[in-house]
Amino acid sequence: MPFKQILLFTLIFSAGCLKAQLDPSPVVAGLQSDINYLARGFLEPLGDASAAALSRGWHTNANIAEPGSFRVQLSNSLVLVPQAQTNFAINPSELKELSLVNPNDNVTPTAFGANRPGVALQYDNAALPLGLGDREFNMPAGYGFAILPFTALQTDVSIFKKTELSLRFLPNLQCPYLEDTRFNSWGLGLSHNLSQWIQAWREAPVQMALVLGYQQLYFEQDLPKGSGENKSLLLNSEALNSQFLVSWNQGFFALYSLLGYTFAQSNIQLKGTYRYINPLSVSNPEQEIKDPVNFTTTHASALSATLGMRFNLLEISFISAEYTFSYYSALALNLGIHIKF
Repeated sequence: MPFKQILLFTLIFSAGCLKAQLDPSPVVAGLQSDINYLARGFLEPLGDASAAALSRGWHTNANIAEPGSFRVQLSNSLVLVPQAQTNFAINPSELKELSLVNPNDNVTPTAFGANRPGVALQYDNAALPLGLGDREFNMPAGYGFAILPFTALQTDVSIFKKTELSLRFLPNLQCPYLEDTRFNSWGLGLSHNLSQWIQAWREAPVQMALVLGYQQLYFEQDLPKGSGENKSLLLNSEALNSQFLVSWNQGFFALYSLLGYTFAQSNIQLKGTYRYINPLSVSNPEQEIKDPVNFTTTHASALSATLGMRFNLLEISFISAEYTFSYYSALALNLGIHIKF
């Protein structure tokens, strides 16, 4: 089976039957400050969850092999979006040219919220003649699911003194559960066994290691062509995680735990030309704006703790499952083969 087809099959497996289309175009309305406020509220959880996904499933064994060991694994993670990040409460005082149609209805879906139209907004100018200030529109709908699947292909090579170099790579692919998308990713990691430096712990079943991992993700989704040209959603995420790993190995079975901190950030942009009607501009109500959204979020940076178990199969393969406790918690399933030269 071709390499890309294997990766696509794994992505489809990790995503289940999810299928969605996201169109944040309705946030492009009002003044630039209105656009910034609405876009950040709607899209920020998407950036944070994407960055959090990059730090999951890196390492499962502190007992790093001597040089000459080679391992390939697929890490499938499922980031769990907190309930608080599925909805966005619009604060009317933050809007300059817009207002809520119903002041008592201000909670609208984020990108991970319900797949239904958001709350109704209107241009706030009752003094305009001929009802020009009555134009209403709805905030965008969410994906309809509060999870984010992610897959990473990882290669680990032991280089010296129980030190392991990890490489992650995904070529340009189409996301199987989101329409009109493209993404790619790469990462670099390093792990070093600490127990080897303490004589009494060198051969102990409990081993300790320090692990580092850095990964980047580029994601792009084409948006519907109506009311604009060349519209797209761009997401650039990156994460650097530093963790302390402890593993207990007993024959074919092992338990492991990680504790550490992840530095994560995502830059989100709406690119292209967007056209909309602004009834407050009586002389020129047909407005046009290019590349209206560009912001960075770092809310996925957080402490994390992971508990997991691993089963070694036939001495050359393994399967592991883990759960990470953090603001963006996650489940991960790793499948791999281990080769010694």
